[in-house]
This record gives sequence, C-alpha cells and structure tokens, in this order.
Amino acid sequence: MKRNKSKKTLKVGKTFKIKVKFPKNTASKKITFTSSKKSVAKVSSNGTVTALKKGTTTITVKTFNGKKAKIKIVVK
Repeated sequence: MKRNKSKKTLKVGKTFKIKVKFPKNTASKKITFTSSKKSVAKVSSNGTVTALKKGTTTITVKTFNGKKAKIKIVVK
C-alpha cells in the first residue's frame, strides 16, 4: 500500500484527499482512516481530510489485513 503524501500542511477550512495505491492482486481494497486529534482535522470514510483548527494530527490508514500508513497533518 502506498499513499500520496507522508506530510501535508493545510489551512483551516481546507480539504485534502488521501490517495492509496494497492499492489496488483490485492485480496481486498477495504481501508479505514482515523485521525489522532479529531478536533484538529477530521477524515471521512473515503479519505478526505478537513482541517478544523490550528494544530497537528496524524491520520492513520489501515488495510483489511492490518497494514498501516501514517500521514502527518499540520493545520495553520
């Protein structure tokens, strides 16, 4: 699994779409997104991050088989 960024800076109110690429022949493309600080930035089930207030949070992308990737989000 690859993601398009490992760090992203956003202004309050802006959005960013996390793009995930899977290797060929992946059994399932089911993924979940979670934010470590939902008050700073929230993330939807399709990977759209919305910046809510100044601060830093980490978005974790998790695949059906437990593999993870993290993206640091800085909101200014």
